Amino acid sequence: MSESKALLKEDSVLRPALILFAICSIAGLILGLAHMVTQKPIESKIDSVNKAALEEVLPEGTDGLKEIEVADGANDGQPILIDQVFQAKGGWAVKVTGKGYASDPIELAVGIDDQGTVTGLSVIRSSESPGLGSHASDPSFRQQYVGKSADQDLVVTKTGASADNEIDAITAATRTTNGVTAAVNRVFAYYRQYLKEGQ
Repeated sequence: MSESKALLKEDSVLRPALILFAICSIAGLILGLAHMVTQKPIESKIDSVNKAALEEVLPEGTDGLKEIEVADGANDGQPILIDQVFQAKGGWAVKVTGKGYASDPIELAVGIDDQGTVTGLSVIRSSESPGLGSHASDPSFRQQYVGKSADQDLVVTKTGASADNEIDAITAATRTTNGVTAAVNRVFAYYRQYLKEGQ
């Protein structure tokens, strides 16, 4: 009798464990299949967003565009990262990741010509506050950076830009403005150190 009770007790522990194992295995299989099905469309969407951003910041187009390696040591100890550098006719497009108000990073593409002048700025990815920091994607905000020179770092002002190196802050989103501006300044520093003719 005690032997049958032991088997029953063993079965009551083993059965739920086997059921749980089966459920987890099926769930894992479904997740793996979902990943396989969605991976290519997601990568395709990312590629098209990146291509559109590069086209936006390079006024002479992306003909002959080639990725060049980010200089060794360029990101060492840096909170703002140079992700990719592309050389094109008349200049470069630099993908940079900075930080704004939101906990997620802001990913930008910055176009800079052979003379060190910003040719365009595109927000590739941002999770900034809707209605506030999300205005970093607005053309009127991004246009402020176009024509700025890499010879001097940019500063943010809340009182209206009056100097060549000043950027008007987005109302109620100064941290976002500071994050975008710091990322552009990081591109300027990279340009001066690694891309500028004679460097």
